[in-house]
Amino acid sequence: MSLPPVISPAEAQEIVENIAKEYGWISRTAREQSHQDALDAIERLQIGLGAAARTLAQNLYRSKARFLFELIQNAEDNNYSRAKALGAEPYIKFTIRPDTISIDCNEDGFTRENVEAICRIGESTKIRADAQYYIGEKGIGFKSVFMVASKVHIQSGPFSFFFEHESGNNGMGMITPIWEPSDVTLAEPLTRITLTLLDSLDLTDLLSQFDDLPQTLLLFMKKLGRIIIDEDVQEDEDEQEDGDEQEDGDEQDDEDEQEDEDEQEDEDGQETEPNTREKSITTYSCKFDQNIGRAEVTVSVDLADEVVTSDEYRITRKNLFRLPADGQRDYNTTEVILAFPVFDIYGHDWPYIGPQEVYAFLPIRDFGYPFIIHSDFITQASREDIMEIARNKAILEGVAEAFVDAVLQFCQHPVLQYQWMKYIPEDAKISSPFWSELLTRIKRSIKTTPVLWARSRSRLRLISQLKIVPSDFKDNCGEPLVPDLPEEEEMYLDRMYGTKKHDALPKLKTLGLCVMSIQDCIKRIRRDGMSSTSKMKSADDDWHERISRILLVVFKKPHLKTEIPYLKSLPLIPLGDQQWTSITDGAVFFPETDDMPIPWDLGLRLIEPKAIRNVTRKALFTKLGVVDADKDLVRKLILEKHRRRWGEITPKSSVNHLRYLYWTRPQQPVSLLSSPSPRLRKSSPFYLFNDFNVSVDGDHDLYFETDEEYGAKAFLRLVREENPPKDSHSFGSCINQEYLKSVPSQTNGAVSISFEDWLALDVQVLQCPQLADPKDSSQLSKLFLFIIEKHPEKMLGTLKAHWRIYKIFMELYPRLKQKISDVMVPSTNIGKRELRRTFLPLRELEARCSEFLEPQIFPFLTFDDASSVEEWKFLKIFDVGVENNPEFCLEILRRFKESQTTFSYKIYEEIQRKIWVSTDKNADIKRVQYGKLDTLDAIYKENLIHVPTWYEWTPLRWTWTTRCIWDGPNYMREKYPLLPALSDVNNATLTAFFVDTLQMKNVSYKDLTDELASIKKRSTTNIENIHDIYAHLQIMASALSAAELDIVRTSFEKGALVYDTIRKTWAPTSSCLWSKDAQIPGRVTILSQYGDLKDFFVGTLKVKIPDLGMLVDELSRVASSKLTVDDVKSLIWQINSFSPSHKALEKLKTLPIFPVKAASRGLDPAVLRVRNEKFSIIDRQPWADAFQGRIDFLDFNLEEVRKLQPFLSSFDFEDCYLSRAVAETSSFQGEVREQSRRRTRQLRSRAYAMARCATHFSSPRIRDDRMFIYHLLLQADVYETDNVVRNLVHTQNVETVTVEVHKSKLHISEDSGILKIYVPKDRKDQELCFLQLLPTKLFNEVMMGEKTSNSTMASDSEAVRIIAALFMSSDEVVCDLLDDAGIIPVSYPDEFDIEASEQAPSSTEAAIQHENHSRVNRETEPGVSPREDRGQSPEEGVSSPESRPLSPTPPSSYRTNYRAATPTYRQPSISSFSSHPSTPRSNEFAPFSANSGQAEYRRLLSNVIAAAKSKRGGFLTRGAFNLDRLLNALPIKSDAEPTSYDSPFGVRSENQLAHDMKVGAAGELYVFEILSRLETHLPGFDRRNWQSTIRQRVAVHEDYYGMDAWKGAETADITYDDTKGEFTKLLVENEYLDDIWIGAKPKYYLEVKATTKECSTQFFMERMKLTKGEVSPEVYIILRVFNLDKDTIDMRLYVDPKGMEDESDLVFTPVSYSVLPTGSAST
Repeated sequence: MSLPPVISPAEAQEIVENIAKEYGWISRTAREQSHQDALDAIERLQIGLGAAARTLAQNLYRSKARFLFELIQNAEDNNYSRAKALGAEPYIKFTIRPDTISIDCNEDGFTRENVEAICRIGESTKIRADAQYYIGEKGIGFKSVFMVASKVHIQSGPFSFFFEHESGNNGMGMITPIWEPSDVTLAEPLTRITLTLLDSLDLTDLLSQFDDLPQTLLLFMKKLGRIIIDEDVQEDEDEQEDGDEQEDGDEQDDEDEQEDEDEQEDEDGQETEPNTREKSITTYSCKFDQNIGRAEVTVSVDLADEVVTSDEYRITRKNLFRLPADGQRDYNTTEVILAFPVFDIYGHDWPYIGPQEVYAFLPIRDFGYPFIIHSDFITQASREDIMEIARNKAILEGVAEAFVDAVLQFCQHPVLQYQWMKYIPEDAKISSPFWSELLTRIKRSIKTTPVLWARSRSRLRLISQLKIVPSDFKDNCGEPLVPDLPEEEEMYLDRMYGTKKHDALPKLKTLGLCVMSIQDCIKRIRRDGMSSTSKMKSADDDWHERISRILLVVFKKPHLKTEIPYLKSLPLIPLGDQQWTSITDGAVFFPETDDMPIPWDLGLRLIEPKAIRNVTRKALFTKLGVVDADKDLVRKLILEKHRRRWGEITPKSSVNHLRYLYWTRPQQPVSLLSSPSPRLRKSSPFYLFNDFNVSVDGDHDLYFETDEEYGAKAFLRLVREENPPKDSHSFGSCINQEYLKSVPSQTNGAVSISFEDWLALDVQVLQCPQLADPKDSSQLSKLFLFIIEKHPEKMLGTLKAHWRIYKIFMELYPRLKQKISDVMVPSTNIGKRELRRTFLPLRELEARCSEFLEPQIFPFLTFDDASSVEEWKFLKIFDVGVENNPEFCLEILRRFKESQTTFSYKIYEEIQRKIWVSTDKNADIKRVQYGKLDTLDAIYKENLIHVPTWYEWTPLRWTWTTRCIWDGPNYMREKYPLLPALSDVNNATLTAFFVDTLQMKNVSYKDLTDELASIKKRSTTNIENIHDIYAHLQIMASALSAAELDIVRTSFEKGALVYDTIRKTWAPTSSCLWSKDAQIPGRVTILSQYGDLKDFFVGTLKVKIPDLGMLVDELSRVASSKLTVDDVKSLIWQINSFSPSHKALEKLKTLPIFPVKAASRGLDPAVLRVRNEKFSIIDRQPWADAFQGRIDFLDFNLEEVRKLQPFLSSFDFEDCYLSRAVAETSSFQGEVREQSRRRTRQLRSRAYAMARCATHFSSPRIRDDRMFIYHLLLQADVYETDNVVRNLVHTQNVETVTVEVHKSKLHISEDSGILKIYVPKDRKDQELCFLQLLPTKLFNEVMMGEKTSNSTMASDSEAVRIIAALFMSSDEVVCDLLDDAGIIPVSYPDEFDIEASEQAPSSTEAAIQHENHSRVNRETEPGVSPREDRGQSPEEGVSSPESRPLSPTPPSSYRTNYRAATPTYRQPSISSFSSHPSTPRSNEFAPFSANSGQAEYRRLLSNVIAAAKSKRGGFLTRGAFNLDRLLNALPIKSDAEPTSYDSPFGVRSENQLAHDMKVGAAGELYVFEILSRLETHLPGFDRRNWQSTIRQRVAVHEDYYGMDAWKGAETADITYDDTKGEFTKLLVENEYLDDIWIGAKPKYYLEVKATTKECSTQFFMERMKLTKGEVSPEVYIILRVFNLDKDTIDMRLYVDPKGMEDESDLVFTPVSYSVLPTGSAST
């Protein structure tokens, strides 16, 4: 690098002084000679520049420590070529004294450019050799020294100057250099900067900032080799002594204060002693070992003794290229340096994990990474954070790549290969999302790079390729149970990663390292099993246990099910014969069942007993399919032996088998006969031996021997005594006693009963007389039947003696209980009676019974010993009554009925009281309802309801519950309403019995319909009762379900339950109509009879109100009924009132329903015809008059036809209308003097345009000559005459009727290529001619050549509209009109000569042309709008109707301004919205097509949006709406527009609803666009505020695609909650609201009322009013949008509509709440 040019001291001084002068510095002499104004100006300049420098320097850094880093940065940016040439190491040295700091640097020295830059803000001339800026500009960085210094002196080479700036100065001192020679000559190269410290500076704080200088700073320096800090801040001894003397002098006065100071400590808890620091020299240096990428940073502190500390780092560097461009860097490369702190242990580096800072040459701050990151980051102005920009993000990617490079280096290190992952920080420690992204990138890169060693250490592998060997898959030495798979399938991770020494697994798991799955283990076990050296058959039990644990997991995890079949196929099961087998070779069983050895002679494959001692192995065998031998299977094998070889069974073998069967019996409660399973002897041919040593099978009853009175032995003795021996054997015998001696000595925990009990339960050895028949448990046994039949007196005693056992039978076999319950017992008070219908003669029961009737007639049991009655309560199970309960009361009730004893309703109350105190109310209620047994109903079927004597008309005295209701009309006979009859005895208890217990309902809809059916059958009819029933049903209907309502309707329909009080007949609902005066044959009108029951008849029974469908059905019966013409007409008018659709009238199209006045019948009445018969419909009155008496007409006049349009339009009558059936032919008679030059010129001027139309609509007449039509029209003549006559030709069904008319409005003749057009002289007739007749005939006859058709009807309405518009348009817009309509151009030019055609115009024509030409010139003058710079008022700026071109179209007709781009509008008034068009005014007619309504509507919406944009955010001022002025200024609009021209909204008369919705949506769009574009932005205003249910209609426009329907409830078209008060402020500023509203924040409800007409058109709304003088939380506003389809679209705003009515600004008319702005014609 070349050295800078040599500068002399004089030149240097001149440079410095010139720079000072540029900043307004003047010498003292010059200052004294300058005028004060000049000095003030200089002062202001200096203040401005100085404040900018001071503000920037102070705001740039929040910490004063930054000045130190700026000086080090400047030193690094310097050049050291001269020092290096001398062999010196570049350094910077800080010499710190109490008042000064000197900075020495052996750089090359200042140049002129350096001096200029240091005096400016944000400039530097020192550029790094590698073109990288680490922290920015030297100029402003240097000025940070003024944070600690008031004066800065710089001495470098020939330069010696200073800057001086004190707090409060204007700041110019920081950039204005003052020359100051130095007495010291510096050795070169050397630059010295001397800082004079601020008086207010805290020296201790300053020194602590030097102490905090990071020792890692030199790691990233490429030039500086050392940083030296020479600190000597001790005060001079003299100064110290002076200070001591001063303290001694003041000691007495300040004694208390001194004590406080002695106790004061600083923030660190230390006493403040500012001058106790020792003199020291601190040197920072760095040593690099490039071979291994290692750096050692050394800090040497020279105090009394030298203290040296050092830190080691592993360094990784990476160059980055093609970085994203950034305005703060003019290069796209940089270097990333990562420094990983390490510490040495026995010669190896280990990671040192601690907080480290991120550097952009200088330290920024700690972001959570345990290693140092350094690169050329672009930092924020404060340099305390990094900007999140594309360049920095690209550097982050480079940091991630550098980290991976470092990891690969570490993988070759003996320790770091297992430790590198500790440099990856935890996610929670990262301080910002920006730096979290770096961690994400590091992890992503690590995962895609081979960085781990496998156990074989063959090569590095991806983390995803290796897995942790689970501890369960290791043997007791820590080695895998089986070898790994070879080569690419290798998976075992190097075991060193998991040692306590390295503990790397937790970190590696966060990077995706996983533990081996069970599938991985199985793959390796499978390979081992297939190996010839398999461990499976030779390993010890511990190995097998570990393998078993692994394999057991397969059976626990659902996703491993596919591995189970394979495992089961492996020979993993050892058998007792030392063979290994698999479960697929056959069933294998465990050798015991419930600790009982399985006999070995049964042919079962049993597992080696030794193998199952290990619980884990046994669990695996279980999963593999080894099972306990099914005890049922073993039992079956034993029983099979009894079945097939029973003759080989001895008593001893029978005992052994019985012992095993006892041991393996199914568990059951310790209770006799409680087992639900079949008995052993009953389920198989198992033979036992009886007391006679005879084998008996299961059908023989065996008993234990007992000596009881009621025991089996005693009854068997009676049997043998009373029956022959052969018969007595069938009653049973006793068991052989040898069985009772064979009880097993062991105890089985699963066997919970004794052997004897088991014999009783499972072997069915009986302990008492058999109760149930062994073959049929539902029947009593033969022995028990013997007791009942032969000794019935012993039955109850037998039951009592053996009740412990019989009780179980009752629970197991309910039918036995029933049979015993049904046994007739001999002794009761009333004789023999079923046991279940008797009661124990308890004293309490007898006493209670006597309160109602005599106990002697009550079925109490009789016993010889009355004192033992309590012992017989077990009979309760047989339903013997033992309690004073509801059943007891029911029996009393039965006794009442059977004995005819005087009845008392108190018995019902007694039953209810019993239920109330019952612990099981539901059961008691059912008992009352159904009795004891299901087969015998109680109240329900025993007729236990006593009929009150009130109902004397019935002979019944007892009835059932379903025949009764609780409450209902007392005139009912189908049901007995009890409440009216029991009013004298009724109380709450009686009510509860009938209503709650018996669930007796009040009268129901079914009861009432049944009663109606009953009334209908009676000879007499009580109308009041009928009406009352209907009224009851009307009240009930609201609570009925849909199904119940259907039942009611069905009952009334099928039962004909509607009573016609007039005809005294009953009718079904289908024959009824809810009407007073409908005259439909066969129908009953009931409105006048039951007017107060509409809800029932119409709402519930669905009695029809005459509707469209009904009327159509009635009319469709015209052929089969006797309807007159007047009847038919009446029905037609009624149908028409419903605006029927085509589909609704489909069934009428072939019926004779049309009244026709036949021409041949004169004054005779009309006749009915079908639609296809010949008749015409009047839609042209003149033609109707002309053909009167000549053709048949539908018997409706013109007005009636118009009103009947909804009805007629459904029958495709197009060809029947006179306008379609009549063709008009014309001819010219007489002579005409000359052509009309004005009309001829007008026609010829449109020849070219009409020729384009002919081409566009494919005129057949230009096939041979494409210019034929053009030349024909260009040479055409127009004549004005009254001598045109015409003929009207009516053609229908090939029949023609002709009528001659003497006057016609148009005749066109074409002869020899000459076109002549005759038009009427009368101006009105002529205007009508050009409006419709001429365009129609020109297209039909001249262009299309259709001279035989009805030339008065447009064969193509779109073409006719365009031609009509051509006549209505000025010359300037003709081309635009055709282009907008999409008319294709032609390739030949227009030959029309305007000047030639205008020669010698008539005076009238000249006046018109002059007027039109003047107006056009005014409108089209470039750059000037019609109302700009002319001083015109709004009224003057609007042309009158006479000033417009001759046009039959009203001046307000809509014309779209849509082009290929956005429409252009003129600038509106700034103060308010103009009520006149802001677009260029035009009288063009928009050629909208009836077949393309969507496109036309889209164009209109574009105009609406453009009109809103033209307002430029202005707000509607109240002054802009002076109604009188604006109404006068609005264009004139005709009351009726021609219906032959479609509008973008559709024809209103054809579809009023669709038309109105489109108008409304377009108006709302205009308001929404206005409010969205206000200059005063409405906070939060967006599409969500548009809450109209028709807003989705604007979705046809591209700006509002996706606009869906509003889902919520509509409260207004647009709502806005003015939470910020902005909208209210606008309304107040523009005088819509009073000043009391200032600061208010109400919610606004905006109703949009839109019209295509003028503003004065009435609209409809409800009244809404604000309270005067009060602020309301809700405000209603009407926004009236008018002239919607015109260039004059505008809007008016009415705040508080009702209030404006009070002030006469709005007029509310009484019709449907219609509203008129004042000044309208209707007011």
